[in-house]
Amino acid sequence: MIQNILSTVFALATAIGLSAALPPAALAGPASTANATIFGPNVYVFDTSMPAADIQDTATRIFSKMESNEFGRERYALLFKPGAYKVTFNVGFYTHMAGLGQNPDDVNINGGVNVNAQWMPNANATCNFWRTLENFAVTPSSTKGVTRIAVSQAAPLRRLHVKGALHLFDFDAKWNAGWASGGFLADSVVDGEVVPASQQQWLSRNSQWSRWSNGVWNMVFVGDVNAPQGAFPNPPYTVVNRTPLIREKPYLCVNRSGRYFVFVPALQTNTRGVSWANGPTPGTAVSLDQFYIAQPSTASAARINASLAAGKHVLFTPGCYTLDDTLKVTKADTIILGLGVPALVQTSGLPAISVADVDGVKIAGLILDAGAVNSASILEVGPAGSTADHAANPTFLYDLTVRTGGATPGKNDVGIRINSNHVVADQIWIWRADHGAGAAWTTNPTKNPAKSKAGTKGWVKRWQNELARFYTLLRLRGGCNQGQRNAAVLVLATLAQKLNRDNPQAVYEECTRNLFPLLEQGREPYTIDQVVATVRSVFAKKPPVDEAGIVRHVSQVWISNTLAITPDESKQVNWPCATVYGGPSPKPELSGAAARIRDRREKIMAIVAANSGDVPTIRPLCARLQELGTPACSYATVREDLEALAKAGLIRLNRKRAETNPTLPGLE
Repeated sequence: MIQNILSTVFALATAIGLSAALPPAALAGPASTANATIFGPNVYVFDTSMPAADIQDTATRIFSKMESNEFGRERYALLFKPGAYKVTFNVGFYTHMAGLGQNPDDVNINGGVNVNAQWMPNANATCNFWRTLENFAVTPSSTKGVTRIAVSQAAPLRRLHVKGALHLFDFDAKWNAGWASGGFLADSVVDGEVVPASQQQWLSRNSQWSRWSNGVWNMVFVGDVNAPQGAFPNPPYTVVNRTPLIREKPYLCVNRSGRYFVFVPALQTNTRGVSWANGPTPGTAVSLDQFYIAQPSTASAARINASLAAGKHVLFTPGCYTLDDTLKVTKADTIILGLGVPALVQTSGLPAISVADVDGVKIAGLILDAGAVNSASILEVGPAGSTADHAANPTFLYDLTVRTGGATPGKNDVGIRINSNHVVADQIWIWRADHGAGAAWTTNPTKNPAKSKAGTKGWVKRWQNELARFYTLLRLRGGCNQGQRNAAVLVLATLAQKLNRDNPQAVYEECTRNLFPLLEQGREPYTIDQVVATVRSVFAKKPPVDEAGIVRHVSQVWISNTLAITPDESKQVNWPCATVYGGPSPKPELSGAAARIRDRREKIMAIVAANSGDVPTIRPLCARLQELGTPACSYATVREDLEALAKAGLIRLNRKRAETNPTLPGLE
C-alpha cells in the first residue's frame, strides 16, 4: 500500500516538474544540436525553439538514407518535445517517430508524418517493415487532409491523434493502389475515415474513427469505438467488443522542467476506446536515472546484466547490439525499452533475453535476430516448469520482431518460448526471412512447433499454411526474385503434398533434401511444367492430380479476391501466362473482356481511394474513367462494376442513398 502511494506521488511530482532526481534534457538550440543528448548521436530531440526548416531538413535527410534501407544497420529516433511543429516528412526503415508529451495532443505536427512506398515497384508496401510512430497528433495539410501510412508487419502505430483521414496504402504513378499487407493501430483516434483500400490485413485495438471504409482479406478489431459491422468472411471483419486485459506500452516523456522519464500505463481490464479519452492516461512515471542507457558502442551483455542485477531497467538507444551471453531479467517489474528499433543479435547460441518467473516485466520495441550459431530459443519468458500466478501483474511483450535471417544469416529452433503464466503479447512478428541475407531453405532454418505437438495433423496444417503463402505471393504485383522463387517452391511443395497425402511429413523432408536446394541453385523463372517434372523425377510416379487445374484454381482465386471478377468472366484468362515467375509481376494475364474488366475496376478502386473512399456519382465516375484512358462504357456497366467490387468487400454501397438517387451509389 505504501509503495502504491509513493508511486502515485512520484507520478504527480514528475508531471508538474518537481522531481530533481531526473537527468536534465538538453537545452534548446539549433536542430543541428538536436542529437547532442544523453541518448547518443542517433536520437534527435526537437523543440519548438528550433527553426522548422532545420527540423524538416534533418527528417528529410534521414528518410533519404532510410527509405529503402531494409536490412541496414543504421537506426534513428526523432523525438519531439511538447508543442506545435510545421513540418512534413516521411518515416523510413528503422526510424522511430514519437512525441515526448504525456498525451498525444501535447505534440502536434501541422503538415504531415507519412509512410510512402515509392521505393518498391508499383507502390508495393508489402516490405515496408520496422518503423514506429507513437504519441503525437498530426494535422495533415495534404489535399483532403489525408495521413498516408503504407506499411506491413512490424510497423506499429500507437497513441496517435490523426486530425483527418488515415489511408493505409500508397498510389503508384498511374494512381493504382499498391499492395500493403498487415499493420497495427492501438490507443489512437482518427477524426476522419480510415481507408485500407488495398491493405490486405490489419489489427486495430482500443482505437476509434469516424468510419472504416473496407476490408480485403482480414481485419480484426478489439475494443474499438465505431468498429465496422459484419462478420468474417464476408465482410472480412472480426470484432471483439472489449479488450479483456491490457497495459499500454511504456513510452518516453519529458516534463515541464525538461527532465525525462518513462511513463508506464496502468493495467486495465474490459476496455473500449483510447486510454486518454477522459484525461491523461493513468499510470506511473519511472525516473530515467533508474535506467541503464545502452549505447551500441559501449554496451555489452556483461554490463547490461550487471545493471539488471543491480535493479536497473534498460533503455536501448538506436543501433545493433551483439550479445555473447543472455540478458537475464530476474527482478519483477523490469522494463526493457527500445528507441529507434534497435536490434539484438545473439552470437553464442543462447537466448538473447531470458525472464525469470516474476511479475510485471515489460519488454518493448526490439528486433531479436537469430545468430549464426543455432539457438534453442531467442526470447524465453519463464524457465521450464514455471508455475507462479501473475494474474494481478502480468508480463507484457510489445512491438517485438524475432527475425531468423534477412539482415544476417541465422538459425534457431523457437522464436519465443513462454513458460510463465499470464504473459500478454501485443504486436509481435516472428519471421523466418523469405528474402535478404541467408534466406534460403537450408541456411536459415527454424523448427515448426507442430512437428512435436500435432503429429500428422500438424504437417497437414503446415502444407495448408504454405499454400496460403503461395496465394499471397501470387497476388503481389512486384517484389524481389527471391520471393518469387519461394513462390515456385510453394507450388512445388503443394503438388508434392498432393502426391502423398498419407505421409506429409515425409514429403516435406524429401522436398527439403532434394527439391528446395534444386530450386535455390537457379535464377531463371520456373514454370508449372518444370515444377511438375521435378516432382515426378523425385517421386517416380505420375501425379494423381490435375496440375493445370491447380494453376487455374490459384489464378481464379487471385482474380476473384483482388478484382472481383467472377468465374464466368475469368474464362478468358490466358492460362499459359499463369506461371510462377522469377522476375517481376507474377500477375495472371487476361485477354478480351476480362482484361477490360480488370483495367476498369482497378481504376475505379484508385478513383474511390483518391476520393477518401467516397464513390462519385455515375456520370463523373464515367468521365474520370475516360480521362484515365478507359474506353467509353455505359452507366449500366459501371454500376455492375460497383456491385461486383462491393460484393468482394472492396467498397461498400449505401443502399439508402442509392434508392433516393439511382445515379448515386455512395458508401456507407
